[in-house]
Amino acid sequence: MARNLAHIPGVLNFQCLKQTSPKNPFEYGLSMEFEDQGKYDSYSDHVEHQAFIQNFWLNDVGDFLEIDYEVLKVKLWQLK
Repeated sequence: MARNLAHIPGVLNFQCLKQTSPKNPFEYGLSMEFEDQGKYDSYSDHVEHQAFIQNFWLNDVGDFLEIDYEVLKVKLWQLK
């Protein structure tokens, strides 16, 4: 069912992930990118996303960590 999210307009680089390290308690993850905030907002409101939330997420996911970020346009060593 999660793979249906990849077909929502605006979703880029969709991946279903499995944790390989014991560093955190989460076993699985979903990763996707969006061109801009507007594309993300449209995705969030899309009927397929809302169906995923109602039919799967709310019933089967006990805990999660959501990370929303944007790529920095600087080199790592420039951050201080």
